[in-house]
Amino acid sequence: MHARAVERAMELLEVASSIARREILARVYYEVDLGEPVTVGAFSYISSSLRLIGLENVFAREPAAYMRPDFRRLAELEPDVIIYEARDESIAPGDVERMFRDRGLEELKAIREGRVIVLGPDSLAHYGPSHFKTLAELAKNVEDLVGRSP
Repeated sequence: MHARAVERAMELLEVASSIARREILARVYYEVDLGEPVTVGAFSYISSSLRLIGLENVFAREPAAYMRPDFRRLAELEPDVIIYEARDESIAPGDVERMFRDRGLEELKAIREGRVIVLGPDSLAHYGPSHFKTLAELAKNVEDLVGRSP
C-alpha cells in the first residue's frame, strides 16, 4: 500500500510540474456559486493553484481565503477572463454573461469579449488527485480564449 501511495504522489508531482508556468498568461476572476457569489483571496489554495498554471487571481492580494466579491472593485481590476464554478451542470457561459450584466458589470472586457469559462460543480473547489486534471484543462481553455500558449 505504501509503495502505491508513493507512486501516486510521484505521478501527481509530475503532472503538477508539467502544467506549471512562470509567466502570467492572464489575470482572472474566479467565482464559485455557493448559493451566493463567493471568490477567493490570498489564503486560498485556489489562488495558489491558479498561479501555478500562470493565472493571476485579481483578488489574490486580499487577506482572506473565501469572501464575498466587491463588484465595484472587480470592475476596477478588469480581469482578462472570468472563471465561474457553477452549482449545476446546466449553466452555460451565456448564463454567466447575463448574470454579470445584471450585476452592472457589462463593461468588463471579459464580458464584452465573451471570455467566460464555466466549470462544473466541485471541480476547482475540490482538492484531490483530480484537481491537477482540472487545472490542466483550465489552462488550455484560458490559452484558447486569450490566444496565447506556453
